[in-house]
Amino acid sequence: MENVVFEEFNEGRFEIPGITIQFKEIPWSKHPTFEGVELKHIVTSKETGGAYSFHLVRIAPGKSILDHIHDPQLETHEVVAGKGTCINDGHKIEYIP
Repeated sequence: MENVVFEEFNEGRFEIPGITIQFKEIPWSKHPTFEGVELKHIVTSKETGGAYSFHLVRIAPGKSILDHIHDPQLETHEVVAGKGTCINDGHKIEYIP
């Protein structure tokens, strides 16, 4: 069931006035640093002058995005399938859909 939910999300779209981006039209890219992590670059910080970015992220079982920061951007995670753990500023957060 979790894969079905993720695949339905993967068929979604991002819309802002005058722009519609279909997720299914964007290929998955291997993360340049984190093994087992793939991204769909929906909107990049380059396109928004550094204001924000939006990506779909797929993390293979047993893999991690490790410790990193996107200064000055805020990073938000929405888990749509699977489970994991996030450590944010020393606090453990369980990731579940």
